[in-house]
Amino acid sequence: MSNYKSYPYKRFLPNSAVICFEEDSYSWTWMTKKQKEYLANSDYLKEARWIDVKFSDGTVRRFTREEFKEWLKHEIQVNEGCER
Repeated sequence: MSNYKSYPYKRFLPNSAVICFEEDSYSWTWMTKKQKEYLANSDYLKEARWIDVKFSDGTVRRFTREEFKEWLKHEIQVNEGCER
């Protein structure tokens, strides 16, 4: 993950996320399987205000911390089902 003092518009590409902690504190990450698992199972998002996700088709959705955690859990379950 990379940290920024302003919203990282240029880094916000498909399959990535921007996490806002404060108005001058953002984090950017690719949404890989390992990163989804880390975010779902760690305390990293504890202070997050909101999370923007840009999906592979280019659509963007803003999540609350709680919505994002639920979405991550669902994504992990779906991916585990595909691996069987």
